[in-house]
Amino acid sequence: MFHSELLAANARLLTEQRVREMADVRAALKARTELRARRREERRRGGLLRTRRRYGRAA
Repeated sequence: MFHSELLAANARLLTEQRVREMADVRAALKARTELRARRREERRRGGLLRTRRRYGRAA
């Protein structure tokens, strides 16, 4: 193999690795965003339930 072929192969491998790492990072960020949205929704729903219960007891 020529030196230039080795350099090209190495550059290609590094690029592929970087692409995989970025995909992993994107997946992690998406999972974190979805988890936060789910928790926010649960908190909102929990808050509504608590208020309803409070009004139910008062009435």
